[in-house]
Order: sequence, then C-alpha cells, then structure tokens
Amino acid sequence: REGLNSVLKQTYNNLEIICLNDCSTDDTLNILNEYSRLDNRIKIFSNDKNEGLIFTLNKLVQLSTCPILVRMDPDDVCEEKRIEVLYKKSTKNIKYIANY
Repeated sequence: REGLNSVLKQTYNNLEIICLNDCSTDDTLNILNEYSRLDNRIKIFSNDKNEGLIFTLNKLVQLSTCPILVRMDPDDVCEEKRIEVLYKKSTKNIKYIANY
C-alpha cells in the first residue's frame, strides 16, 4: 500500500499506473483491485502462472500505452516529485535529440 500511495501522491499526475500481479500468494491482488476501484488510472493485470521478473517486465512494456515508463517494485516508495523530475528530464532530452 505504501508504494502505491506514493505513486498516487505524485505532483505529476497524468499517469497510467499498470500493476501486473505475478501470481502473488498474499493479499496483493485484492489490494490492487481495491485501489483500482478508487482511481481509474490504475490498471490491473495478472499472469496465469508465475513468470518471473524479466517476463513480467516485458509484458508491462507491452501493456503500456505511454511513451515514458517508470518502474517500481511493490516495496518501493518514491518521493512525490519523482515522476515530475524524470518527465522533465526525459522530455528535455527528447527535444534535444529531435533538434539534433
């Protein structure tokens, strides 16, 4: 909950929040479903079987509709300006490359 709450409190809030449950055995899926009912930016997906980190990360990239991805593990907590800072730096570099 703490990690997801830290994403929801971001100063940059134009987010697509994709959560992919890799067959957790705790209450993770129920918690994710609870949050997705409260915030329509949260999209929940589940693997049919435990696939591991690399497969799951690749699947998350495929599920995303956004050009910039920020990865978090379930136990990560981010500062409230994390995504804003990353977005500004990323778009600055994209403009530089486009004008190069």
